[in-house]
Amino acid sequence: MSCPVCTSKEVKELYAVREGVRLSKCSTCGHAFQCTFEEETRSRDIQLEYFGDEFAERRGWFFDLYEKINARRTLCAISGNRNQNVLEIGPGSGSIISCLARAGHQVHGLDLSPTVARHIAAKWGLVVHVESLKGHLQKVGSGYYHLVIMRHVLEHFSDPCEALVTVYTLLKPHGQLYIAVPNMDSWHRWFPGWSGYQPYHIHYFNRQSLSLALTRSGFRIGELHSYESMTGWPNTVMHSLMKKCSNPLTHPDHPRQSKRTLLEIMRLASGGLLWPLRLLQSSLGQGEELNALAEKAG
Repeated sequence: MSCPVCTSKEVKELYAVREGVRLSKCSTCGHAFQCTFEEETRSRDIQLEYFGDEFAERRGWFFDLYEKINARRTLCAISGNRNQNVLEIGPGSGSIISCLARAGHQVHGLDLSPTVARHIAAKWGLVVHVESLKGHLQKVGSGYYHLVIMRHVLEHFSDPCEALVTVYTLLKPHGQLYIAVPNMDSWHRWFPGWSGYQPYHIHYFNRQSLSLALTRSGFRIGELHSYESMTGWPNTVMHSLMKKCSNPLTHPDHPRQSKRTLLEIMRLASGGLLWPLRLLQSSLGQGEELNALAEKAG
């Protein structure tokens, strides 16, 4: 067994971090990964299992709030003129590409889920291509996009370096890639209820392994930092205290609206009170999310 990022053979098996999630870790670059998803078809099947109707139909006031926060963070991180070709891989609710479309960009989504594509088309009137990343490259050709966005997507690919090389090919010279992944260096990793530990997450990057994956794929890294969200610690503590962690895609919809509203208010209030810890954590590179902005060399 070798590391999928640095190819080192110095790989050791970790304990089971959560039910259904057992990782191996590279001693050279610190990259952690599930060994049970070596075949691309198996990875595709589990992605579609978790990101179907229930995922696409998420809604509510608090969900919209979180989506607006993430969209604003993404828009602040990227730069560029109007009328750029932009691709978001794994567009989720479509909130980010809808903001970019209103700003005058030509936006596209790419996803494996037909349900996600239908939902975004119905809500925003935007096109989401339902095909693989390789298939999309064959359709549009190389050097097509000015910007590619991958928010919490790279960790889903069986071969993340191959995916990055494909993205590199899709980009125009000096095109940008904005990427966000769970941070395996975060303090949350010591808790079994961390939302980063999911059966559909195949890879767990730290600062070193993400930098290595990007540079080996040809990218020049402009920015790389960690981020600690408002709800990171409330989610981690709550799920860790529960004997069986609930699915983060569905738990806000249980069972009464009043209980759901109270839970969300408590999560936001806790996150606000913990802002000194969150600020310290982010500054030390220990936030639960890694963000990077990289550029394709001209």
